[in-house]
Amino acid sequence: MSSFNRYLPLVFAIVTASTLSLSSHANSEGPLALQNKTAYCTYNEGTYTWKIGNDAVSRSVHFDKLTGSLRTIQIMNGPKRAIVSDISPSEAEISITDVNSKSRTISLESDWEFAWQTVGRPAHGGRLLTIHLQGVRKNSGFEIELQYEVWGKDSPYMAKTVSLINRKEKPVFVSGATLNRWVVQINPLIGPIIRNGPAPSQKPPSFLGGTDGTGSLVQLQMGEGVTAAVNMKTGSVAMENGAMVVKTPVSLEVKPDTGRAVLPVSVIYAWSGPTPTGQLLLDKFTGMVK
Repeated sequence: MSSFNRYLPLVFAIVTASTLSLSSHANSEGPLALQNKTAYCTYNEGTYTWKIGNDAVSRSVHFDKLTGSLRTIQIMNGPKRAIVSDISPSEAEISITDVNSKSRTISLESDWEFAWQTVGRPAHGGRLLTIHLQGVRKNSGFEIELQYEVWGKDSPYMAKTVSLINRKEKPVFVSGATLNRWVVQINPLIGPIIRNGPAPSQKPPSFLGGTDGTGSLVQLQMGEGVTAAVNMKTGSVAMENGAMVVKTPVSLEVKPDTGRAVLPVSVIYAWSGPTPTGQLLLDKFTGMVK
């Protein structure tokens, strides 16, 4: 067994990457959805909820038709263990400026319509889900495309890419984005029963911030942690109001008439083992900008 696979029982990852290979559609839950023994993507038409995953990890994404919002509602490690939830009502917050130097934030919190979806089967054996939204009211003239990717078998990596599409007559300029606001649940392993006296107290997880676009929430006593990373040349990960927030500055021009801006890669994954395990797993993933 490789050194990487030894850590898989308590490892998951969410990764945003710019993979664009798409093919067939998944329009329902159950037998009509694209799935096999190790990777799957299901869609519940009644609730506008997708679930993409494999044997190690799954992600549930929900579109609220009433508000026009899209967000991740849960990440699971295996079938029963919830690891993180995204507390933000928006799957992304993108800062833009128009040609008149007027600034605003494009959020997925409201004023979007579900347009279409596709599910592809990448060569690595996983699944690639694309969800395309059209802006209405305050977001009219913009479209958002989100891609979620999972690898086959028990690979812990899961990817998310956010793209902004400009259908207006003039360009806009993207200056930064908040990609995730994660509430992390580190559930330590249950140790031996202590028959005489109380169980030892657990210290709260410690946040270890880096200067290279990484941050880790670590339960040092139990040797478990969650590491988040984004474009390591310019991005940042920090704790804000109890959430691990992933941000990245960018400088992108989105040309008029279907110009597109693809936001940078971000990664989050849980692990068990010595503290350097978090960096080891990051090094194993090749989709990051380092």
